[in-house]
Amino acid sequence: MSERGERTDEHCGARTDPVDVQALADACTNRARAVVAAVRRLEDLTPDGDDALWDDPVPSRHDRRVMVLGMFRAAVHPSGYALLAGAGGGAATRTELARLSGLGPVPLWEAVADLIQVGLLERATQTDGVRLTPAGWAVLNLVERVVECGDGP
Repeated sequence: MSERGERTDEHCGARTDPVDVQALADACTNRARAVVAAVRRLEDLTPDGDDALWDDPVPSRHDRRVMVLGMFRAAVHPSGYALLAGAGGGAATRTELARLSGLGPVPLWEAVADLIQVGLLERATQTDGVRLTPAGWAVLNLVERVVECGDGP
């Protein structure tokens, strides 16, 4: 590990940005907590809601695992990854994202919403576009690190 936090691996032979696993964990835990809060609000509207299901404010390991897998499922789809990579250069507009992904307006909207929902993208209101979250950067770094290591020594 270098002073700047970069990692050098003999088997990869290149310096790469570290993968921020904590950013991924935080995004998944925050998303799970948001879901719990939403369900609690909905259950408050029904007379027969089972509050015991939601007593623990910390999502279970199983729930967090489901959130992590959902995050990776959204990211590994070719159009999802194209959107993440496109947002990696800064805030990306819908027009730029449509060009990069090859998606029409409705599928683009759905793919962007999926990536926002799992915490990899966030809206950039000043540009009417999206930008990567720390978790989105971590996923990009992870993918590029694996690809780079596949080059061999």
